Amino acid sequence: MDSASSLGVLLYVCGGLAGAVFYLPLKSVRSWAWESYWMIYAITALVLAPIVLAAVVTPNFLSVLGAAPASVLFWCFFFGIAWGVGGLTWGIMIRYLGVGLGLAISYGIIREHGGAICVESGVGKGATFTISLPITAEAHADNGRQAKDSNH
Repeated sequence: MDSASSLGVLLYVCGGLAGAVFYLPLKSVRSWAWESYWMIYAITALVLAPIVLAAVVTPNFLSVLGAAPASVLFWCFFFGIAWGVGGLTWGIMIRYLGVGLGLAISYGIIREHGGAICVESGVGKGATFTISLPITAEAHADNGRQAKDSNH
């Protein structure tokens, strides 16, 4: 087995192990509110771990960040925070509504906006879910006007 394949197998095993044991610490914090251990997870897994990994694998990590345009860093942080808020609110929704009702509501919202959820699956291949939302002609025209205005 070549080194790339060995690394892939090792990462797969590590991911499987992490997926199997990530709930173990929760047995000792049963009295905590769900949001408390979600916050610990978010800080550790979504903030600290990526920064440490990036610093380990990226030569001159701080100079790379320093060379990035401020607008790029802003949008990275903005969408990261939006993703985190979405994950938190999704988790709270599942807690109070349940998975079935939550997914049904999500499906209804997507359909109401003219979108669709497509599923492709096969035995032994897994499943792929794709959410499609249309871009209206009016929204497309507004984006075009904004692009022209920003060029002048």
